[in-house]
Amino acid sequence: MRLLDSSCLEMKGKMVAAITSLSRSTVESSKHVMIAKGLMLLNHLLRVLESGSGFAKEKLCIALQTLTFSKENASAIGS
Repeated sequence: MRLLDSSCLEMKGKMVAAITSLSRSTVESSKHVMIAKGLMLLNHLLRVLESGSGFAKEKLCIALQTLTFSKENASAIGS
């Protein structure tokens, strides 16, 4: 998650793409881990919205969709 705070836009894009791959995975355990770490992950992902590339922002939206499977995460995203 710390790599999401990198000043390198390319690195941020690659990390968001990796997280998005986990969110689209057919392996349910990957999704459960991502949802469980949702609030911590969400803080890092939202920083990408502020300073990431267009590619990273597009991938970020896909990852956010998976995070909304938890009511707690969905509420945090909404606020």
